[in-house]
Amino acid sequence: MFDNDVLHPVEYWNNKLSAQLEKEIETYYQNNIIKKAKINYDACVVGVDEIHDLDKQIKKLDNKTKNARTLMIFLIVLGVIGFVAGVIGLALGLHSHQSYAYYFIIPLLLGPCLFGLSWLPRKSLKANTTILDQKRSVRSKKFIELQSKLSPVYNLINSEITFDIFQKLYPLLNFDSFLSQKNESVWSKYLWHDKDVSVLKCFSGSIKNNPFIVLHCKRTGMFPFVYTGAVVKTIYRTEQVNGRSVTRAIPITVTASVTLPAPRWWDTVSLFYLNGAAPELIFTNFKEFRNDKQAIKYFTKNEKMAPMDNPEFDKYFPCQRNDEVGFRTLFSPLAQENMVNLFKVRNDYKMSKNKLLTRIDSEKFNGNDLSYSLAMLKSEFDIRIIEQQFKDIITNFISTTYWMFAPLLSVPLYQQYEGKWKQPTSDDAYSTYENEGLVNSAYDPTIFNHPQCATQNILKCTSQADNKNNTQTVIVTAHGHRTVHRVQMVTVNHPTAGLTIVPVPVIDYYPVQKDSIVYNSYYEKSTSDFNLFNHKLLKDNNVAQIYKFGNLVTARTITNNQPGVPLNKIIEEVEKKFI
Repeated sequence: MFDNDVLHPVEYWNNKLSAQLEKEIETYYQNNIIKKAKINYDACVVGVDEIHDLDKQIKKLDNKTKNARTLMIFLIVLGVIGFVAGVIGLALGLHSHQSYAYYFIIPLLLGPCLFGLSWLPRKSLKANTTILDQKRSVRSKKFIELQSKLSPVYNLINSEITFDIFQKLYPLLNFDSFLSQKNESVWSKYLWHDKDVSVLKCFSGSIKNNPFIVLHCKRTGMFPFVYTGAVVKTIYRTEQVNGRSVTRAIPITVTASVTLPAPRWWDTVSLFYLNGAAPELIFTNFKEFRNDKQAIKYFTKNEKMAPMDNPEFDKYFPCQRNDEVGFRTLFSPLAQENMVNLFKVRNDYKMSKNKLLTRIDSEKFNGNDLSYSLAMLKSEFDIRIIEQQFKDIITNFISTTYWMFAPLLSVPLYQQYEGKWKQPTSDDAYSTYENEGLVNSAYDPTIFNHPQCATQNILKCTSQADNKNNTQTVIVTAHGHRTVHRVQMVTVNHPTAGLTIVPVPVIDYYPVQKDSIVYNSYYEKSTSDFNLFNHKLLKDNNVAQIYKFGNLVTARTITNNQPGVPLNKIIEEVEKKFI
């Protein structure tokens, strides 16, 4: 049965979905993680409390040990100083036949006494050190036992959980397991794929058989950069002072600038959606009007565009468009009301439509690494903290993703229009976007750098056709720049200093690129994510590093040859040995 509340996305989230999300995550955690892991929750809590109690005892003993060591060193140093001072003072006094010499007998005798007293804290130090080592040993054993108990929990936590919960919570959004080459072909007509853009992360799916894709990209471009230089030039000026000629040296700073192209890098997160509603419509929204008068003035100047029925809509969502009929068809009175409510909550969206393709950007979109955040839970041993952080990570990702889709969900026609796009199955090789996202997530980008590269790089991936051992060969091309530092001499006609040559240090950037090979695969079992490198298990199979994120797997080999065995078998071995 269709829920009409979904046609009002802001109210639906505030009144229903946020509360459902909290319950759904709690239910999923208890049923799909705690029960499946078959752990004794209370025993884990007791184990954590025991470790925390040991930590307190260890800290207390450690402070006692430090205090005893400090006191022992103080007594030893004071005793040595007293003894040496006594000997020297007594010798000098007796040598000069001074009566005060005998007073130095006191520090002479006191020194050995203080040195002897240092035995007391030394005894305490030895006892505390023994107890401290025992406590640390017990703590280490309990920690290992607790991690062993929590191992099934760690193994069940992976990035696929988020999309499972989201899709169950909001069935209108249908997520792909991964973006295949066949699915990517749908987007090839509409999206870029040049060497200045690299996909860091992506996920895709559909709404009523209308495909969408979210791309977190790293971009680069050449932009003007101003280099400056300066030189101090001394001019001499002769003046008459009291009837005498005086020559003064006057320093003048002459500056110059040179503008040259330099690379810049930035991240973007964008949502792209293909939908056949109003197929000829082109619009772009720009910054909102400050008031209604400004909106009226704008529409007066642009006679082809008429104000909408809802004046607040024109204020919050002013758009340049090519088709008034198509625009009003898409933004019905309900859609206008929804967009106004949305922009009152968040007014940082930028939305545009170019015929079939709709694009949404927002400054609040983020490219949080979901896999990394969940993987960090494995370093935690407190089951209560794991539970809370798990809920926080999933809630944050789902809420951010929901608000990313909110402008689409605010337009009923976008939800109700049944698409005719062919949705191939995901039983295919990874798409270029997926390959780039996997490579950027798994590896340090600098390992692909050209030897002369001195800047950040942009990684582009090209997959080869062979799928030997269910493994896809991917060529990774790193685009960067080598730099040449030089000094450019600029002639400046200064009004006071005259013609002056100013040296300006500049940097020239020249493009360089290097190809490397990695191997990607698909792992059907939904198990824990991991990143393993420089291990004998891998080296025996010609693998330097292997990374698993959800069902996606990538490996970097020691040589350019394929791994010795299929990546799936290596993963099974890794899971047996480490997970």
